[in-house]
Amino acid sequence: MKTRFKMKKKVIGVLAAAAFILVAAAGIGGARAYFTTYVEASGVRPVKLGDKTTIEENYASWEKSIRIANDKDSSQPVYVRAAAFAGEKWLLQGVGTGWEKKSDGFYYYKDPGWPGKATEILKVTILDKATGEKPLESEAGSFDVAIVYETTPAVTNGEDENGNVLFEDANWDWRVSESAEGGEG
Repeated sequence: MKTRFKMKKKVIGVLAAAAFILVAAAGIGGARAYFTTYVEASGVRPVKLGDKTTIEENYASWEKSIRIANDKDSSQPVYVRAAAFAGEKWLLQGVGTGWEKKSDGFYYYKDPGWPGKATEILKVTILDKATGEKPLESEAGSFDVAIVYETTPAVTNGEDENGNVLFEDANWDWRVSESAEGGEG
């Protein structure tokens, strides 16, 4: 009886070991693929990602002037759009060469801004909503006009017959990805 019990224990032990080895072997393929797909590299090479823009705002006589510049160290040209916000008492009207207001409330600049270049000035006039006129300076009180602007990469699409760079239309729906897939073998 003891011999039979010992024999059963050995068989169970051998089966358990075999099961463990099979499970471990099944996982090796994925691990092996990981180590053959991803490698480390050494050395130094600066990489510039994205764009860096600055805004210049000036206020005088119920007008706010806005100019947005793509810094010279940016890695790519960008499209620009801007919006102005103020309290309920104020009506904001923008005008500027190369700027167009669209139904979403943003003013869009027509040309991509190359690194080191700036937009033309967008002048936002602040009017009294009740009268549609510029208020007197003495009527100003306390108010703020907030400017929000965004950029999106200007994707090149070859050149025309004169060598001018062509761009795809601005894509304002692009989002930054929080994850990325690995490389190929």
